[in-house]
Amino acid sequence: MPRTLILVRHAETEWTKLGRHTGGHTDLPLTERGEDQARALAPLLKQWKPKTIFVSPLKRAMRTCELTGFMEGAIPCEQLREWDYGKYDGLTSKQIGEIDPHWALFQSGAPGGESLVQIEARTKALCQLIHSLPHHGEVILFGSGHILRAFATTWLGLPIAVGSLLKLSAPSISILGEERGKAAIATWNREIELLAN
Repeated sequence: MPRTLILVRHAETEWTKLGRHTGGHTDLPLTERGEDQARALAPLLKQWKPKTIFVSPLKRAMRTCELTGFMEGAIPCEQLREWDYGKYDGLTSKQIGEIDPHWALFQSGAPGGESLVQIEARTKALCQLIHSLPHHGEVILFGSGHILRAFATTWLGLPIAVGSLLKLSAPSISILGEERGKAAIATWNREIELLAN
């Protein structure tokens, strides 16, 4: 039976602000604005009472989890670590395009980093972990953009490549629920807006 999964992409870091690919081995903190964004997520998340909370071990996800009030009882989860971008870590899409104009992460993986096969294995392991939980309640997952997109496609039974069609902003909330007994997208990429000072 599919559960309700709440996917939370972490708030702003310096590299997300600049559009730089921030992989699973680059551990950046949130910016000051990112911390404000994470706090703004809290009222939107309070409607859920998850029985399980998984969080990427990276600072940006852990801090987002903490500032939304879900850190108590949260379980660090290696399967939620962001995709390893290899030699493209830290580069913008424009810079990568100058190196390889045909490169697309969800079609070819990351040179020197994780392949599609490796990511698929990781997201399948996460699906199995969730299916093995002793409850069918709500589960919140705090992570980064590409791994959450890849996980969502795996949970829905779709090829990883479909993840390229799922835009995910920082920060945002997405919900995977069910439709007629099958896993389905209930809400996708609900963005957080801050009021200007």
